[in-house]
Amino acid sequence: TSAESWGNIRGADSALDASDEPTKDSARQGGNRLNALLGVTFHPERGVFKGQQFLIEGHALFMQSLHGPQLKQRYDLRETGFAAYDAPVQVRTLHARSAGREDATCAG
Repeated sequence: TSAESWGNIRGADSALDASDEPTKDSARQGGNRLNALLGVTFHPERGVFKGQQFLIEGHALFMQSLHGPQLKQRYDLRETGFAAYDAPVQVRTLHARSAGREDATCAG
């Protein structure tokens, strides 16, 4: 599941007239939403897409409460792909020398 909650806009442009259009009312912009999620990940083991990762994720609306004239959401479908390539890795180590002062201890 995923949950979202957003509040009203603080402040407003004085040039906007809320009586002209309800979407310009800064006190009516908040809302809450609860989604149910389902996702599937594919990792092909051979072929052209070997070493790739594909994710398909769907969000279905479970509960929504909007505090004004806003667009409702029914569902959301997302597709993502990740690529990984086998390449030689070269590790380079840099050596740094300290230029600080060495403290000597005196035995008394």
